[in-house]
Amino acid sequence: MFQNPGLFRGVGFVFTSGDSTKEQRDEAVSAVIKNDENRDIPLLSTRDRIKLPSWPTGDVFSEWEPEDIYAWPGRFICAHRGSRGRFSYWFYERVHTVVLEGGRGMVLAKRPGMLRRELGFERSAKVMAAFDAHRASLIFDRISGSGHWLYESGEKLAQLLADLSDKR
Repeated sequence: MFQNPGLFRGVGFVFTSGDSTKEQRDEAVSAVIKNDENRDIPLLSTRDRIKLPSWPTGDVFSEWEPEDIYAWPGRFICAHRGSRGRFSYWFYERVHTVVLEGGRGMVLAKRPGMLRRELGFERSAKVMAAFDAHRASLIFDRISGSGHWLYESGEKLAQLLADLSDKR
């Protein structure tokens, strides 16, 4: 996956650990709806407003810096390390972003079923994660203090990987 970063133009890479809570989701949803209500012409349909409160917490990226939220790409690959240390890949499209009071950025995303294939990945996410486990472990070790990190392009991720290789 990390061999040719130019193939991922417009695709970002997010590394996460931990989970968002219902409270964080509810804060983000309230802010998205409030922001929409403050527009001259609201963009959310009645149906979207009804569905937002049940957004899956696993598809909420919470407590990010505002500069990350502003740089967040429309499509992204999430490398997630769960509480048991297991690493997995998820493929997302950004749907809503919001920065809450205190500079707490939140992203609500969805997982389109065919996105992995659209991005050119033939193997399953599970096989990919097994293949990339060592490199992902190095990245997670590097970001362990923050719990999450955004690489808004394949080129930025490739530079990190080159830096990690140089330090071996």
